[in-house]
Amino acid sequence: MACNDKNPLIREGEDRLTRKLLSLPPTFAKVDDRSMEELILFAKNYASYLKYKNTDNNDQGTWEPLMKMDISVVF
Repeated sequence: MACNDKNPLIREGEDRLTRKLLSLPPTFAKVDDRSMEELILFAKNYASYLKYKNTDNNDQGTWEPLMKMDISVVF
């Protein structure tokens, strides 16, 4: 075989590097099935478990009062 012959293993078509991958649409699988209202209610309930730390890194209550001030949380 002469040195100027093409590689007989080269084929027409696509290889892994040039193949376009079909991806799933972003709406295919939701990360969380809860609605916005349910997420806000969860945040309100979860705030009672979160400790509020002051500038000296000492506990100074929870985040519950902050969530009670938000009018979107009132139900």
